[in-house]
Amino acid sequence: MGSEASIFQNNISAVTWLEQFLMEAGQNPLLLVLDDIWSGSEPLLRKLEEMNKMPNHKLLVTSRSEFPGLGSPYYLNLSNSKEAMDLNRLASTPTSANSIVPRMERREVMADDELRTEFKADIQAVRGDVTNILHVINQLLVYLIQVTQELPISATEQQTMRQFRAWISDPDDGRRNLEIFEASKKWFKDLMTPGVWLSDTQVDVCLYFVRKNTHLHSQPLSQCCTILDTVFWSWMTGRWKSFQENPNSYQWDSDIMGYPLGKSPQFTRLWIEVDYLYMPVNVTNQHWVAVCVDLMRRKFTIYDSMRSATPDEFICDLLNPIATMFPSLLIQSGFYAMRPELSPLNTPFKVVCLADDIPQQSESGDCGIFMLKFVEYLSSGQQLSFREENIPSFRERLAFHIFAMSHDSGGAVGINNLSSM
Repeated sequence: MGSEASIFQNNISAVTWLEQFLMEAGQNPLLLVLDDIWSGSEPLLRKLEEMNKMPNHKLLVTSRSEFPGLGSPYYLNLSNSKEAMDLNRLASTPTSANSIVPRMERREVMADDELRTEFKADIQAVRGDVTNILHVINQLLVYLIQVTQELPISATEQQTMRQFRAWISDPDDGRRNLEIFEASKKWFKDLMTPGVWLSDTQVDVCLYFVRKNTHLHSQPLSQCCTILDTVFWSWMTGRWKSFQENPNSYQWDSDIMGYPLGKSPQFTRLWIEVDYLYMPVNVTNQHWVAVCVDLMRRKFTIYDSMRSATPDEFICDLLNPIATMFPSLLIQSGFYAMRPELSPLNTPFKVVCLADDIPQQSESGDCGIFMLKFVEYLSSGQQLSFREENIPSFRERLAFHIFAMSHDSGGAVGINNLSSM
C-alpha cells in the first residue's frame, strides 16, 4: 500500500490519517518494521501490539536490546560485507530493472571500505524514515491518552461531584468509611490542598483503590506488575538490623512472606505472576519517592520528583538495605523455584536514580501526589507527560474519586472506576 508521506498540521489530523490508513489496510497483509528500537521503548511497543490485532498484520522489531514478553526473539550475528550486500539485494523490491540492478552490479566490484560506506548511508537514510514514523506514532499515542483523560465526566459522576462539594463545604465533621480506614473531613481537605504533605494512610488508601478497581473490573495494568503499600517499606527497614546479624540463615516471618505470596496488601498479585513491583517510599518522613523493582533485571529504579532537594546518593543508600535483603526474601518465598528462567542469585539488587527527564516539583509538599502519579502512569504503560501545574486538579479529582467509592451511615455512593486520578 505505497503512498506519499503525509504532513500533519496537528494531532487531530494525524489521528484522522491513522484511522483512515488502518481502515484502508483492512484484512490486507501488512508488515510494520521498527528498526533499531532503543531500550526503554516497552510502553510504545506494547501500545503498538495492542493496536496490531489483525491476523494478517505483523510487527517486526530490530534492536540491540531485549524486550521480554513482546514476542519471540531471534538473535542475529554480525554480517560480513558479502552477506550485507546479499541481504540488501534480497530486501530490495525493484520498481525498475535499470534503477536497481546496475547499482548492485557496481557494488560487487567495489572495495570493502567503499561498500561499507555506501551501505551505511543507505541504512542511515532508512533509519531516519523509521525514526520519523515512530515519532509521529508516539505523538498520536500521547494525544490519544490525553484526549481519553480529558473526556467530560458522566451524569452520574456529576451528581456525585455535587454531593462531594456539598459534603466538604458542610461545617459539620462528617466521616467516610474507606474500607481500610475511616477518614475525617480534614483528611479529605488535606488531600485536596496543594502543598500539603500526604500521610501514609492517604497514600495507602489511594493505592488500595487502584488495586481494587483493577481486580474487580478485570482491567489488568499495561505492565505485568503489582503495587505494594507503605507498610512493606516500613516493615522491611525495621528488619534490617536483625537480618544483618545472620543474613545467611535469616528466616522471614509470615507478615513479610505474605507479600510475595500475594496475601498482602489486599487485591495484590503473586510476585511469581509479575515482572515489576511498584513501591511507595517515605524518605525520613520528609519526602515521597516511587520505586520500581525490576524482578527480571534485579534492579531498583527511583523516581524522585524533587532531585534538587535530596542527593541521589542519599536515597540510594537508604534503599541499599532492602535491596540487600530482597534476594533472600525471593528465595525463601519460592519465587525462583516458580520462575526457573531467572537465576536465584543471593547478591543485592542494583539501586539507581532515574537520570532521564521526569516531572519535577519546584515547591515542597506535593511529592506524595507526584509519587502516586508516577506509579499510576508507569504501571499503565503511559509516558510521564504530566506537569506541576496539573497537580491541583489531580488532588481534587483524587479526593472526589475516593469519596465516590466510600460510604457513610447514610448509604453507599460509588462509581465504576478510578480513572484519571
